[in-house]
Amino acid sequence: MQETYVIRSDGEWLVAWQKHEPPTYPKTDRPQIDFSKNMVVGLSLGSGSNGCYRLSIQRVVEEEEEVRVEYIHSMAQAGSICTQAIVALTDFVVVNKSEKRVTFSQIGS
Repeated sequence: MQETYVIRSDGEWLVAWQKHEPPTYPKTDRPQIDFSKNMVVGLSLGSGSNGCYRLSIQRVVEEEEEVRVEYIHSMAQAGSICTQAIVALTDFVVVNKSEKRVTFSQIGS
């Protein structure tokens, strides 16, 4: 299930972080964001069944009418050798604050 995020407040950031917090030990601290100047955009595609799955925001382009988030989502190709680990397909980036509409566009695999 694809979920997109346009986070403009610390409360929204807390909710998204709690839902997608990296499963690390020790726990990863939630990054502090200055929401008076910045916002967070993000994308989640759930999880991949092995280490050959990948999701990465490549760039964020501010245009006249919108902010476009471009990402790559790739999967295992035939004959690939992949780690046997479930991987989170979630990525967040901090960008300059904008009130424009935010769109998400897959640019490759």
